[in-house]
Amino acid sequence: MSLCYKFKPRGATAGWTAAQGPLFPKGFRSCQDAFVRKEDGRYQMWFSWGDARLIAYSESGDGLRWEYPTIVLPALTGSSWEGHEVCRPCVVKHGGKYQMWYTGKMYPTEFSDAASCIGYAESNDGLNWQRWCEPVLRPQEAWEGRGTTYAHVIWDEDEQLYKMWYSAGEIREADAIGYAVSKDGITWKKFGQNPILTHRDGRYFEVSKVEGGCIVRQAGWYYLFYMGVDGDGITCIGVARSKDGVTGWVRHPSNPVYAATDGTQDWLGARGPSVMVDGDTVKMWYTGLNRLGRSIWIIEHPGASLAFDENAPDERGYGECHGEPNYGVNTCIARF
Repeated sequence: MSLCYKFKPRGATAGWTAAQGPLFPKGFRSCQDAFVRKEDGRYQMWFSWGDARLIAYSESGDGLRWEYPTIVLPALTGSSWEGHEVCRPCVVKHGGKYQMWYTGKMYPTEFSDAASCIGYAESNDGLNWQRWCEPVLRPQEAWEGRGTTYAHVIWDEDEQLYKMWYSAGEIREADAIGYAVSKDGITWKKFGQNPILTHRDGRYFEVSKVEGGCIVRQAGWYYLFYMGVDGDGITCIGVARSKDGVTGWVRHPSNPVYAATDGTQDWLGARGPSVMVDGDTVKMWYTGLNRLGRSIWIIEHPGASLAFDENAPDERGYGECHGEPNYGVNTCIARF
């Protein structure tokens, strides 16, 4: 009989502090997929409100205490692609307009198959949105399976391009991360060698899938914060970097940089990162899971630099998930 070791990381590493949350009061038991930006000293958050299957909005003065949410984009009754749920927003303000890319979902019925696509909407105030009538990114390639989702878009001023990192694959959990570019945010050209980031056999936290990326550009690097899904379906948050945002990705040696924390309401997993460099701090809003629901949390990295030494020792101390076991920090070992 051969042995296989599962390494279950817990908590934060790589300089990230302990998590704070949930950020919304009791009663908001299914808030997730936050996208946060800052404008005129105020934090703006668009997020998935899972119980109602829609996108909501809130503001905050400090990123911790948030106002009562407002519904801004519900599912569109009768739509063939966003009739059952809309979720997973990403917002860019460009040319005086707010632009949103989001996921539209259909569930399996006697009349339709399960599917998800990426939609687009525009707004003058971030609250009242005008939708584009058709999806702007559909699953078409073999690796994209039945769904495209988790769009993260930036406007590159130098190249005069919108750049999108998106996930695709199965409906419940996407399988991998792809890349596309657009001149107008509506017509997209997919990268010819997608997917650009896939699961990694060497680390159990992402041995099954990777998805849900968020890009931060800093000092000539693209930093991709993403979700790893392990063999038990548990999610953690890792980070990788690339010079061009497409090829040559290098993972942080101590990934995942944040996993669930025992004894808190996010003990069952962490997912859906939204990351911002805010002054001399990096802030990450994410979805924390437990058996009762999902809620939005925050974790911080004192010091604005995201730079890391790819050859540095692994802070968690568990090495690769093969060969002789290394009993490192917060590991859980199982025999198969």
